[in-house]
Amino acid sequence: MIHQQTIELIEELLQSRINEILLNNEAEYFDKLPGLVESLKLIKEQFSNKK
Repeated sequence: MIHQQTIELIEELLQSRINEILLNNEAEYFDKLPGLVESLKLIKEQFSNKK
């Protein structure tokens, strides 16, 4: 269960950071968005089958 909680925490942190960059219009981090989104997507795909 701790492993699942860790995955969920990482997902929440990534999503939170993506939202923060967009909401605050942090232009200096816009180039990081594709990598953050892709990381979140891969985590969700990889671990959605294990729930």
